[in-house]
Amino acid sequence: MDEIERALKNLEIQTSRSFGVLTSGDTDRLPLLLSVRPSSSVSTMGLKSTVVNVGLNSFIVHRLIANGVDEKWVLTSYARFLISFGTATPSWKKATNVDSILKKYSSHKISQIWELDNVDLRNLITGLRAAIPVPEEPMEQLKLLVVESLESYTHPAAIDYRKTHNISDSTYMAIVLQAMVYGDFNELSGAGVMYTRNPNTGVKELFGEYVVQGLVEDAIQNLRPTMKFEKLFQLSPASYDKLINVEGMLERHHRDMLVSTLCRCWPKLK
Repeated sequence: MDEIERALKNLEIQTSRSFGVLTSGDTDRLPLLLSVRPSSSVSTMGLKSTVVNVGLNSFIVHRLIANGVDEKWVLTSYARFLISFGTATPSWKKATNVDSILKKYSSHKISQIWELDNVDLRNLITGLRAAIPVPEEPMEQLKLLVVESLESYTHPAAIDYRKTHNISDSTYMAIVLQAMVYGDFNELSGAGVMYTRNPNTGVKELFGEYVVQGLVEDAIQNLRPTMKFEKLFQLSPASYDKLINVEGMLERHHRDMLVSTLCRCWPKLK
């Protein structure tokens, strides 16, 4: 964990945010929250799913709302953290199914969590916290998720997938820790999955799907309405032109077609 803690310190410096820390004076600032996911050198099924908004706890949620950050966004972010954390850890096997918890407090499905009002969100969070033993200390959350992600490489589903597809057990795996960009912050924000060219025809063009006010997982799992990247030009010509330049640079460097996930938050949060 020493290596992770050093890297986390560098990330705090780069983002001017602190992991797991938010004081009453930080009225215009958000804490550093992370997404945590395993990534193998060869695409493999059976690994742990991505956990978003790692670092949130009840105190930080309360402080964010007291500091004037949009309450619905804060509560939705916390609920998404609890759900993704519970799905990625063995302790969830002992808990009630997330759909059952959600139905207990509203008529919505999990893919519509952002449509819940603040009362339903608070009730949902209470139910999730009672069912899922999530550490309050952000660093303990991170340590647990790193261990669980590494151990998922030897999960029976991952082993069977490698055996079926003749993938060596000696392939490398890393744990990717990234700062959250908050693509779900407002209607000017969004996220998506982008190919540097059309994978079906090889035509040089931005190819993929983008969701407004959502996270990358929402685009991948089709949890929110998606749009083609051509529509992004109408929403933000500057962002679209920047993507064109970046995807060209990536292809020239790697000399191959690439797929990337991207996230945009506007206005830029401190």
